[in-house]
Amino acid sequence: MDFISLNTLPQNPEKDEFCNGFFKVCVLDCGKPQPYKSTKRGEATMLQATCADITKYDNFIFYAVDHFPLVKKNESIIIKDVIKKPNGNIAVTVKSDVFVSSALQVPQELRENYERETKSGKIWEVKDAAISPQKTTITVCGQVVACNKITTKRIRETQEEVKFKRIKIKDNTGSINVALWRDMAETEIAKGNCVKLLNFSRTSKFDHVLQSQKPVLGSKPTGSSIEFMPDIDDISSTDDSEDEDLSKVTGQVLGVQSLYLYSCCINPPCCKKKLQNNICTTCNMHYTAASAGSGAVCKILLQRNGMNMQTYTMFTELIQSLLSSMNCDTALDSTTVSRIVNKIPFTVSYVANGNKLAHIKYIS
Repeated sequence: MDFISLNTLPQNPEKDEFCNGFFKVCVLDCGKPQPYKSTKRGEATMLQATCADITKYDNFIFYAVDHFPLVKKNESIIIKDVIKKPNGNIAVTVKSDVFVSSALQVPQELRENYERETKSGKIWEVKDAAISPQKTTITVCGQVVACNKITTKRIRETQEEVKFKRIKIKDNTGSINVALWRDMAETEIAKGNCVKLLNFSRTSKFDHVLQSQKPVLGSKPTGSSIEFMPDIDDISSTDDSEDEDLSKVTGQVLGVQSLYLYSCCINPPCCKKKLQNNICTTCNMHYTAASAGSGAVCKILLQRNGMNMQTYTMFTELIQSLLSSMNCDTALDSTTVSRIVNKIPFTVSYVANGNKLAHIKYIS
């Protein structure tokens, strides 16, 4: 049987490239199953592995739990039908078939290249990682001291919209910002977790527009992974920027739309969920007009320096937080918009999650 060679696949196709046929590869390295959220299946699990044939190695992502036991380091497998992703990864889906096979002899030179380029084995201290040359491949251990929500970013070179998450880790030598891209952005990671970041690349900044941002580590299209570790006892508890929000920026409020008031659930876990026919569709609690809470939503027009104006949505708590930071009455009624308009234009610090605001505070 003739197997398809990895070097015949497109490197970074413009869209998902379905590659039907058989591939025989050897697993050079394999991570641990990682949870993620699928838009189609909800909570799910994936497994990342670096696999090679006799021509090259690539990053494979296995999405079917039934395949996981077959993917073991230094074992050879045959895979039927894959998808080459625009980010360079090879997706092995639930529609793919995976078979354990006889040993595939990967050229020694290819193995050595892989070890040299992505598996140096050195665990860097954070302070050394921060001052290392750009594009250096780095493995580092640390504690997560800040973690933003998953969002999307547009890749400047390709105009591709990809998933993105920002975190910050520290060890006892310092702290560094970390960018998680694409599938890795869906890793369930939280402040306080102790992690090992394997084969990340030293980059310059998250966003070319934000010139003041510190050096960061970024996950690479292939080869990067995250391992969760036991608590690290020797990390200093002091860090001036532990609670900073990594995506906080400043901008000017230029306009505000009308305030929309609605009846909402008062059950805290429901986060002021809008009622449908006096019923909360999250907790199924029934309300009357008198017992229901009150929520609000409005849109504001913001502009960052040198960038286009953009409309963002604010909900109840953020509207009241903004009013409070402006030393205004926080009541939500027919006069709320005029209280904001009276200050326009004014400068705020804010955090955007897509077209919604996650934080806003009046500056001047």
